[in-house]
Amino acid sequence: MVIVIDDEKVMRCARRISLSLVALAVLLFLVLSGMVFKFSTEHALEYEMKYNMMNASGKAVASSMRKTGEVEDSLLNNKNAFRNTKKNGKNNAFFDEVSRKHRNDR
Repeated sequence: MVIVIDDEKVMRCARRISLSLVALAVLLFLVLSGMVFKFSTEHALEYEMKYNMMNASGKAVASSMRKTGEVEDSLLNNKNAFRNTKKNGKNNAFFDEVSRKHRNDR
């Protein structure tokens, strides 16, 4: 008995799964970065102690998540931020703000 595999179906399924996983990873990063920022503001001493125990790569991830969470918090709390970006013709203000924060903090 010969098993025939349809390559088209496999590729379509792989594309759907990979796109779903990428979207899930982005959403998970945004949610977790908000949680890291909230934790760092509410429990600053505990955050600092845990941050100092991390290795260099862990510190880089934690600080980038904290910065991203800070930008999320400022954009979500400022209800006029999205209106102002639409007037200026910028639709990607969130990503511009995140990259500007990351550049300024280095």
